[in-house]
Amino acid sequence: MRSVNQANVSKDKQTIRGGGSEADRVGNVRRMSQLAYALGPQLSSELGNALLFVADAVMYFTVLAALFRARHQLGIGAFFCMLGVMHFLETYLASILYVHLPLGIVASPGSTVLFTGKLMLLLLVYIREDAG
Repeated sequence: MRSVNQANVSKDKQTIRGGGSEADRVGNVRRMSQLAYALGPQLSSELGNALLFVADAVMYFTVLAALFRARHQLGIGAFFCMLGVMHFLETYLASILYVHLPLGIVASPGSTVLFTGKLMLLLLVYIREDAG
């Protein structure tokens, strides 16, 4: 990509305000569409990663909430066993896997989804079992 200089910026501002020629407006639209074309695959993959994070969080919470709900039939040990297994997976993913998210954020599913979910579920156990 070419560098932006002061002349191009002032010409673009004049075109946006309504001044400038029709050729300048067409050139701006062409530049914007080229930029959108260049960023399109990157934005779609980043949005896909964000949707995978949300799906991972929903699935993680659903499985562990079901185990927590079944604690009277299965015992609380099954819940804590699953939480321990997920702790290993969380640590492993946080050390090796990072993905790109929208707005230039780079995050690991282990440290963002699994760790925060584990904290929330441990707080749920404390509130339902110990604090009451």
